[in-house]
Amino acid sequence: MTINFEYYKVFYYVSCYGSLTAAAKELCISQPAVSQAVRQLEKEAGTRLFSRTSKGVLLTREGELLYRYVKSGVESLLEGQRMLERMLGMDMGEVRIGASDMTLQFFLLPFLEQFHQQFPNIKVNVSNAPTPETIESLTEGRIDFGVVTTPFEAGKGIRQIPVMPFRNVFI
Repeated sequence: MTINFEYYKVFYYVSCYGSLTAAAKELCISQPAVSQAVRQLEKEAGTRLFSRTSKGVLLTREGELLYRYVKSGVESLLEGQRMLERMLGMDMGEVRIGASDMTLQFFLLPFLEQFHQQFPNIKVNVSNAPTPETIESLTEGRIDFGVVTTPFEAGKGIRQIPVMPFRNVFI
């Protein structure tokens, strides 16, 4: 039995609100579309899921059984969608940066301060290591990007973007 996920979503909202009209309003679709989705789900499930009353709908015994499973699934998907939206909106998340001593001290720190002011809910993890170790961490996926000095051997899948000329001057 392969049932369209949208039918389960409609089933979930009708179950929560006890009303086809209220579910339609919440889902921003027409009440006839909600009725059709419920009928289709009942047809494909091979049983009635709701009893119609003058005040709305009530779950049948079979509907209650299905609802226990559908509820956790739909709510998990909706929470996943909310979390993804928050992450894409830079309202949460984590970035892992690798940096060598020189680049961290003389280049990266001011940018980290600006980033934190602009995106206070993003967790920033900075690991400090020499360039070869930073490149290795990047290759192995332990960091999201690295800020290092050149020259270095860029491995497969690593893209090098020069950001600032840097000269070592010792006095």
